[in-house]
Amino acid sequence: MLKAAQHTQGSYAAICRNVLLDLFPLTRDDRMLHAASLLHASGTFVLPFWMRGACSVVLPGFVPNAYLAAVQEHRATAINLVPTMLQMLLDYPELDECDRSSLRRIREIGARLRAGGWGREEGEGS
Repeated sequence: MLKAAQHTQGSYAAICRNVLLDLFPLTRDDRMLHAASLLHASGTFVLPFWMRGACSVVLPGFVPNAYLAAVQEHRATAINLVPTMLQMLLDYPELDECDRSSLRRIREIGARLRAGGWGREEGEGS
């Protein structure tokens, strides 16, 4: 029994088109950092980024300190995370010492997060 949807070239082109229409404006300077499975939501951003001349950086997995180091090393401008991963970053004890100044977009796909943001209180942080 087939459990996955099969895509044709046409259906994948339509997915890319929809992502580009729904996504923020991309430039060649954009870099999205991926640590989630590319078979799900994170993977839908790879080709649209390439189509705009932007960059996708794919990590082998997610560990908060390594992920934040990769944000700094690759000067990521966009990240796409599930709520659990984002919450782990928000709870990371050394978050305030990590350089996240390159980030312009955070895509969170899934359930709602608790109140707050990159800073410890609403409206604080980078």
